[in-house]
Amino acid sequence: MRQCWSEGALRAYLDRELPPEDMERAAAHLVECPRCEARRAALAGRAARVSGFMNVLPEPGRVSWLPLVTRQPHTVWPWAAAAVLAAAAVVIAFVLTPKRVPVAPAILSPVSSFAQTPTPAPAVSPVQPAAPRHSKRQPARPRVAPDYYLALDDEPIETGVVVRVALGPTEIPADVIFDQGGRARAIRLIE
Repeated sequence: MRQCWSEGALRAYLDRELPPEDMERAAAHLVECPRCEARRAALAGRAARVSGFMNVLPEPGRVSWLPLVTRQPHTVWPWAAAAVLAAAAVVIAFVLTPKRVPVAPAILSPVSSFAQTPTPAPAVSPVQPAAPRHSKRQPARPRVAPDYYLALDDEPIETGVVVRVALGPTEIPADVIFDQGGRARAIRLIE
């Protein structure tokens, strides 16, 4: 038994659209294969029904053309305005965002001596202190400055030596941590 013909090939056979040699082969196969013959008969019946429906349809009348409705082209300005507003918001946010300023390492002045100069004693005033008032408030605690060092680089400090130095022309006292190689690694101002 030969291979059966597809539905599309059988439609082409019914419409006489196959080449002459394929038309002969299809006719010979339809004589031998009752299954393909049944499919051909069903396709022929369907085509006859469609043809009958087409004949029942009324003849088309005069075709009238409707006026062409022109559409307004999509305007770009809403999108452009949104893009400009977004760009302006980004610029304003960039301008108003506080900038991170890198902390420059302190420049240490050479110290001639580590001895501290004595500070002059404050002058004693003849004014007597006022008598303390009795109140329900607790006495104020003295503020203790935090004991923080400012790192002079990003590397961790493993060991080091703390040296008290005087900075600048006013000789501000400060503690500096030097590493084993003699590099200053951190500094703390003394109040």
